[in-house]
Amino acid sequence: MEAALIISLSYLIGAIPVAYIVGRVCCGIDIRKVGDGNVGAANVFREISAAAGLFVMVADILKGAAVVLIAQAVSTLPVVYLAGLAAAIGHILPVYIGFRGGRGEATVSGVLAALLPQAMLILLAFAIVPFIITRNT
Repeated sequence: MEAALIISLSYLIGAIPVAYIVGRVCCGIDIRKVGDGNVGAANVFREISAAAGLFVMVADILKGAAVVLIAQAVSTLPVVYLAGLAAAIGHILPVYIGFRGGRGEATVSGVLAALLPQAMLILLAFAIVPFIITRNT
């Protein structure tokens, strides 16, 4: 029972559509109807502002990390993994806005950062180089 509750709550946390909320609160727009239609940080960055996109990215990363850290505090490792998976699925298929969410990169990054912090720092070091060179978002 405890595992099912943790996994269900992880899905619901992951499903919080931060990009959609930011679009509505900041600009009164539905982020699903502008740009590439994706409910994620990159679309917010391009269509609203860099600051809003950064806020969404950080919030989505924190969603993923939070569910893992909460699950680690109260449950076993398999439940922790399933909680992280549930958060990612929640971001991709959010119940709150008709199961049409983002791609899940930031949420999965948060999950992995909480599970494997050293490996994520190494990955970040390699991933940031092409970003800096191409300045591509």
